[in-house]
Amino acid sequence: MDLLRAFAGRRADATAWLADFQPNLDRDLRLEYLAGEALNRHDEVAIYNDTTAERAYPDGFIRIDPATERALRRMSRDRYGTPEQ
Repeated sequence: MDLLRAFAGRRADATAWLADFQPNLDRDLRLEYLAGEALNRHDEVAIYNDTTAERAYPDGFIRIDPATERALRRMSRDRYGTPEQ
C-alpha cells in the first residue's frame, strides 16, 4: 500500500490535466513569476488532489498473487477513490 500511496498515475491518466501544458523555457520566466506570486499560498494539497484525480489502479505495475492484488485494489479504491478497472 505504501507503493500505491506514492503512485500519482501514468501518462494516460494525466492527459486531460496536461491538455494546456506550456513548457517552461529559459526565454520565458513565467514559472519563476508564478512561483513568487504563489508564495505562502499553501495550495499543495489542492494541487496534489487535482493532479491525481484521474489516476486509476496501475494494472501490471507490480507482479503479485491474485488475492493480494484484489486486496490492494480494494484498499486503493477505499483510501484514494481510484476506480476499479
